[in-house]
Amino acid sequence: MKVFFGMLVLAPLIFCLDAERMPSGPKEKRSRKVETKITIAYLLDGNEFKIEDAARNSTVGKWLNNVQEKAQEELRKDLHMEIKFEIMDINITDDDLTHKITYWSSDRLLHASTYLNHLKKSYQNRVKSDIICVLTNYTMYDEDLVGYLAYIEHQTLCQSMVPILLTYNPVDVAQTGKFLSELVKKSTSSEKVKLQKRAIRKCNKKNEKVTNIKSRKSMRPSI
Repeated sequence: MKVFFGMLVLAPLIFCLDAERMPSGPKEKRSRKVETKITIAYLLDGNEFKIEDAARNSTVGKWLNNVQEKAQEELRKDLHMEIKFEIMDINITDDDLTHKITYWSSDRLLHASTYLNHLKKSYQNRVKSDIICVLTNYTMYDEDLVGYLAYIEHQTLCQSMVPILLTYNPVDVAQTGKFLSELVKKSTSSEKVKLQKRAIRKCNKKNEKVTNIKSRKSMRPSI
């Protein structure tokens, strides 16, 4: 099932999207919501981004952090749960992914589903992050419409890696953050909030296993 967001060429996309008082005193600390961690790796389109853009303190790196913070706010509001994005890596697309962006594009419009299917197949066993996001200056299209600023094809979040596409929009962090939050929700296999929350919470258990594996490996003496 494909899900996509963005400003269309002919019309803008409009998203059609009682907390109890927290007890005071010693019990307040115990009543805080458990934070769910979603790991994400970013690949910057090598056709236009430079290696220095992949630094955490670069303009792009700071923009990504701000986008994530906005997405976290939106998810907290929509799902009533605490979600924290953890950046695993920021890098430049490899030669193959860089070439495929131009190969599957026409007039700076990237055929989104074809690219995401290729990314999923190529990186499924190469990364441990929950999401891989390719950031590009291109917009996307499919068989139905053109001009998407965000696109998702797979709904396997917290089961297997989900690839997504985002268009770099440096002047509108808020809009891109909303897109990212919607992509997260739509990367589960349900439209119901209760089931979306249940699916997303599985990321904690999945990432805990990955951390334990890394910890055990790090304890091995080097040869």
